[in-house]
Amino acid sequence: MPTSLPISDPVLIFALAMGIFLLGPIIFEKLKIPGIIGLIVFGALVGPNVLGLLERDFTFELLGQVGLLYLVFLAGLELDLNRFNEYRARSVIFGFLSFSFPMGLSLAVMPFLGFSLGAALLVGAIIGSHTLLAYPVVSRLGIGKNPAMITVIGGTLVTDTLALTVLAVVAGSMEGELNALFWALLFGKLILYAAVVMLALPRIGRWFFRNVPSQAPAEFIFLMVVLFATAWTAQLAGAEPIIGAFLAGLTLNRLIPLNGPTMTRVRFVGNALFIPFFLLSVGMLVDPRVLAESLEVWILSGTLIALVHLGKFLGAWSSRLLFRYDRDEGLAMFGLSSPQAAATLAVTFVGLEIGLFGEVVVNAVIVMILVSVFVGPSLVERFGRRIALKEETRPYDPSDAPRRILIPVSNPATADALMDIAFFLRSKTSEEPLYPLMVVRGTEEGSEAQVAEAEKMLSHAVLYAAEADVPVSPITRVDQNIATGVSRAMAETRTSIVVVGWDGRQSGSKTAVFGSVLDQLLDQTRQMVVVAKMGHPLNTTQRVVLVIPPRADRHPGFGPAVGAIKTLTSEVDARFEVLVVDDEADLYQDLLKKTKPDLPTKVDRVEGWGPLLWELRTRLEPQDLVVLLSARKETFTWRRELERLPGQLSELVPESFLVVYPPEATPEGAATESLQAPLPFSLNEDRVFFDLPGGAHRDAFRTLLRSESGDREELLDDICRRLAESEAEFSSEIRRGVALPHALVTDLEEPLLFLGLSPAGIDLPNSSESVRAIFVLLGPQDRRFDHLRLLTRIARTVRQADDLDGLLEARDVDELRTWFARTEVPAGAGT
Repeated sequence: MPTSLPISDPVLIFALAMGIFLLGPIIFEKLKIPGIIGLIVFGALVGPNVLGLLERDFTFELLGQVGLLYLVFLAGLELDLNRFNEYRARSVIFGFLSFSFPMGLSLAVMPFLGFSLGAALLVGAIIGSHTLLAYPVVSRLGIGKNPAMITVIGGTLVTDTLALTVLAVVAGSMEGELNALFWALLFGKLILYAAVVMLALPRIGRWFFRNVPSQAPAEFIFLMVVLFATAWTAQLAGAEPIIGAFLAGLTLNRLIPLNGPTMTRVRFVGNALFIPFFLLSVGMLVDPRVLAESLEVWILSGTLIALVHLGKFLGAWSSRLLFRYDRDEGLAMFGLSSPQAAATLAVTFVGLEIGLFGEVVVNAVIVMILVSVFVGPSLVERFGRRIALKEETRPYDPSDAPRRILIPVSNPATADALMDIAFFLRSKTSEEPLYPLMVVRGTEEGSEAQVAEAEKMLSHAVLYAAEADVPVSPITRVDQNIATGVSRAMAETRTSIVVVGWDGRQSGSKTAVFGSVLDQLLDQTRQMVVVAKMGHPLNTTQRVVLVIPPRADRHPGFGPAVGAIKTLTSEVDARFEVLVVDDEADLYQDLLKKTKPDLPTKVDRVEGWGPLLWELRTRLEPQDLVVLLSARKETFTWRRELERLPGQLSELVPESFLVVYPPEATPEGAATESLQAPLPFSLNEDRVFFDLPGGAHRDAFRTLLRSESGDREELLDDICRRLAESEAEFSSEIRRGVALPHALVTDLEEPLLFLGLSPAGIDLPNSSESVRAIFVLLGPQDRRFDHLRLLTRIARTVRQADDLDGLLEARDVDELRTWFARTEVPAGAGT
């Protein structure tokens, strides 16, 4: 049946729009042009001014406005608030410069084209603002956390606020006098509106996510209600809806984790539907006929194009020089801040309504918009790729290694919470799937019904992960012992992290930390284990409080464990505070700063375990998440207090806490790192003594080893006894005046080398004379061969040294390192 133009059949209109959304980006990306430009160009082609297939009626205006608000809302949601706070001053400065340069150019040039002061101010507001039209390119390239991009995104709020403030002032001047009452009302309403939004929305959001059952439709609809209600109320305060939309995104940012299923749904709906409608509606504004009919439009549009791009370039480049960004970042900033659409159109149409602009100005602005939306995304595409490539090709950092995560599930009520933790621990760039696991107790014969029930539960975990766009590989195991089944699955999948739930109840055994299954799992595994007791949705967490026990930095898995905790904190956009028990806060401030990702961190020292509990009781709030960095029994950093603390935490105010057990095994390839490292750097300064008292060898052993054993007297006594018995039977003297006692120790992950220099001399039973330099080497029980290799290397270095006095007379670590650099036998040389 023939259809008249423009098309009026709603089904055909929607079908045509969907076809454009599908084909437009594909065609233009084949031409090496950003896909969003394709949507704008197709909008111009099918719009009323070219082919006339579609009319830009109320429906397209509505969907276009919805898409614009959605785009700005999404930018606020995806903004890295920790980095935004870090670069907040930069965003304000950039926003001011990005607005001031175009405004200054407008005031200097537009009067020569016959514009009044009010009209020139409005033109400055038009070209001084910008729309994050190229943000989808930034998001797709994965450079949204780049400091330069954060600076521009945060600066958008500044430029648009300044532009709309200028609009309000100019419009107010047309209606009456700019008196004190006018200014008081203008800024009073804006400040009151922003304060209400920033204070009320987070509380409403936390209440919703805590009290409303987790359902995908309800969560998405809640966000839409907040978005459009906040955007509409912005108008009551004299601001444009886009300001409200951006504020809504910012205030809900911490409640919507970047890698969670809710954010995946928000992105999907926006990128597939609402944002394309906005781009299509912008294209439908273009009228190519105007350019052919009016020379004045050509002149004015050319002027605006020159002013906006020169002004935005000056703003971006001056910020780039000021903040020391590189060339690619500066040009990407220029591209991201160039496109004009949102505030530009708002100011233009208000200027038309109050009589400062005519049709020629409106058409010239639309042409300027079309050029800017072509130039901006193209620049971001080109230079953003270079930024992304630099980040991908930076030197390898072990913390970037993919995490393979296993999630044993047994309770449908807690499965989603455990999966959420796994989402946040998993690297965004990782291609590794998550491994939800269900262990059925019993034997393979006669367990078919239980296995079928387990697979039903796993199917829910699979669907939940699919909503977050995270790959999964579900596993079902049948075993007589649950802990053994989990540990076998860990071995089969080469798991690096296990996330397991706990209900807060301990078994009757006085030596149990959690209960039989969890305690057995800790005994049977060496990987990182995260024990979670979750009482509130993880995305409502406002602060993560990490508790670090004494000497935790000596644990070989300290770095990976802290990196995982900081990753989780960053993903939930929470504040990060650390309580260090009986250790120096400055030491951990430096260690945590060196561990990725970067987070603002507050570190406080607590004097003992009793004050720790008091500090937690007085400091913690319901929205906090406590994380205890613990240790397995009989390891160097284990303390008896760590057994009791999980039970004590379960009785405190916060409903949620994690207990993280660092990995005991070192990453693949790192096992022989200490064998390959130069000896002077294997000697930790804390394990070197330059004035070791002379006398009995047992006292010397205790003095040397106490730096690592702490208050674990039984372990210290055992090692000293074994070293003394070995000395009584065999001499450890490797050269006159130098001895090398050694022992293998259970539960030791890395070799520990100690050195004591004693001018008075240490008496050893079978040595030829008093020993002035005594090395003590402790090696892991299960790495006997590595221990012997390192033992041989140290002995050969000392025996072949021409300048033994350089060792015996060293008085600081630098002198020791200089001596070793001259004399050390390379790793593997003859061993």
